[in-house]
Amino acid sequence: MTNRQRRKAITLLELIVTLALMSALVTAISGLLRTSITTFEGYGSDHQRIEAAHGLARHIVRQLRQADAVVAISDAGQSPGWLVVQTSAGQLLVWQQVGSDVNYGVGSADDLLAAPIDTLSFIGLEASGAQASSEDEIRAVQITCRVALDREVDTERVVRCTAWLRTR
Repeated sequence: MTNRQRRKAITLLELIVTLALMSALVTAISGLLRTSITTFEGYGSDHQRIEAAHGLARHIVRQLRQADAVVAISDAGQSPGWLVVQTSAGQLLVWQQVGSDVNYGVGSADDLLAAPIDTLSFIGLEASGAQASSEDEIRAVQITCRVALDREVDTERVVRCTAWLRTR
């Protein structure tokens, strides 16, 4: 035979080069995926905290609009804050921050309402919008919720709203 027969196999050198390229490609892809997953989880955690603050504010506003009077309120801007209002049925609704949890209940704040909330504060307002000096003068309540975000250092989100009480 004058013509050499060609072998249809790969050489050891080709195998090593292919494995080196594949391992470099897999390493690059796994690093990219790890970064993407970490970012996704960080934004998910931040979104959960922000939604907890918005949900808490909506709940308090909804209940305050049906309340007849503020019975007790923490000092203006004090955190942890607490608030007690009376409904037309005579029930006392209570909100109180304990650590990073906000509790709620009828008569006493026994049930977990939202977590983690870093600060919760209330300010009683007169009908003119000025800060009220006593519970009898309160016609509206300003609610402020702060949550710290995980993805960046020293970053927080503040949710602030004002709810007017029913007219007497």
